[in-house]
Amino acid sequence: MSPILETVSEFATEPIGYTLAGSMLYGAFYGFLASSQQICADVFGRPELFGIIFASIAASLGAASILNARIVGPMGIRRVSHTALIGFVCFSTIHAAIAISGRETLLSFTILQAASVACFGLAASNFSALAMEPVGHLAGTASSIQGFISTVSGALLGIFIGQSLDGSTVPLTVGFCLLGTASVMIVLIAEGRLFRPPDPIPSDPQIELHSPEA
Repeated sequence: MSPILETVSEFATEPIGYTLAGSMLYGAFYGFLASSQQICADVFGRPELFGIIFASIAASLGAASILNARIVGPMGIRRVSHTALIGFVCFSTIHAAIAISGRETLLSFTILQAASVACFGLAASNFSALAMEPVGHLAGTASSIQGFISTVSGALLGIFIGQSLDGSTVPLTVGFCLLGTASVMIVLIAEGRLFRPPDPIPSDPQIELHSPEA
């Protein structure tokens, strides 16, 4: 069997699940990238603040990456990523409720988007690692397949969110909420439950330990 077909066959459970779950989150993030400038200019009427707002939200993503490097070892990759995914859905739901109620302000948009993007940073990067976990022996091919699926599907979802803008933040916030919820459901299907402990590393029966000769 060719490496590509072998990789595709092994992408039948958790790897494809985490790839698709990550794609949902990337779709939300790309939607933010596609619509953030228009939201600052048309929804809030403050185009001159776009650079500051975007930098503030981007800073939360950088902070999440630094935090992830410090906590993923002690806490475990599943606990970190699943907690971040739940946080993503919670912040997105709160944000969508505020937007739908018509009480959205530039401050609430910045704070809640920064929180959602930080959770995205903690979840999406770890999902990529979890998708690669069972196919480490085919890392190159698996990474290519994963990157293709995540980028293409995420971009298409992001374009849809960007094209759905209606003069408010409702399409973006609802898109975040729906895609986050879809990501949770995909992880549940792939894992069976959230926060599942990692599988034990099987021992290799071909490896035998011999004591050194005296």
